[in-house]
Amino acid sequence: PHALLSGLVGSEMCIRDRVQIVISQNEQELQDVKIEIEKLIDEQTYIIFELPNYKLRVGNFLNRKEAENFQKKIVRLGYRTAWVVPTMIEKED
Repeated sequence: PHALLSGLVGSEMCIRDRVQIVISQNEQELQDVKIEIEKLIDEQTYIIFELPNYKLRVGNFLNRKEAENFQKKIVRLGYRTAWVVPTMIEKED
């Protein structure tokens, strides 16, 4: 289980596992991949920016096993470099 953390502005934060599909310095490239991925899956997609790259991540999995199972599905769809990454998110009520 992931630990619950306090955010800087008082909101509660937690760690969820997401599947990172693509990294690029080209945001438009990720937007294009995001559109294609959303046609194939039912999970929420996110583009985040961490200098110097944009990263396309999928899901908010409660545990690593769920994320790994989804990662295998993404690899079968042709995104062979997908991997599981813990990601800090705002806790949902």
